[in-house]
Amino acid sequence: MKHLYQDDICSIFFGDASTALIPEDFRGKKFKQLFSHKLRSDIPDMLSIKNAFFLQQVHGIKGKVLIKSEGQAPLFTDPGDFIITNLRSIGIGVATADCLPIIMIDKKLNIVSTIHAGWRGLANGIVQHVLDIFETVYRSKKEDLKVFVGPSAGVCCYEVGFDFLK
Repeated sequence: MKHLYQDDICSIFFGDASTALIPEDFRGKKFKQLFSHKLRSDIPDMLSIKNAFFLQQVHGIKGKVLIKSEGQAPLFTDPGDFIITNLRSIGIGVATADCLPIIMIDKKLNIVSTIHAGWRGLANGIVQHVLDIFETVYRSKKEDLKVFVGPSAGVCCYEVGFDFLK
């Protein structure tokens, strides 16, 4: 797992199927096989956090705003493509293959978001939707945000048909 960023409100990590967040038995297997299994149950202990939340990505623009502490939910069960929170000691994450993982932080207001941005979500405005929630729910200002875009598939990695381009 690669540690990308850390400040007083969050740490950002990017990893892949070979990282320690996935149980040893499932490393290297197709990602869909992982959805029927949990990530490591010791993630909170490993990262010194209370809870970890990952959504079952559905390639849309809906998500979850964590405004109060919730118990540990089974990972990948709630549908959605973003999580936003200002709660301390809560781990939020996103799993992607060819889609973009986007992380937004407002350091002034201690708000963090993970976004699963596939082509459908991007075409339907998921990033603007999350920005709107930052502004309306938390009164965040765009100039106070830091945005991190993780790795995704490039044009070298797959082809699309003409109907997709249309």
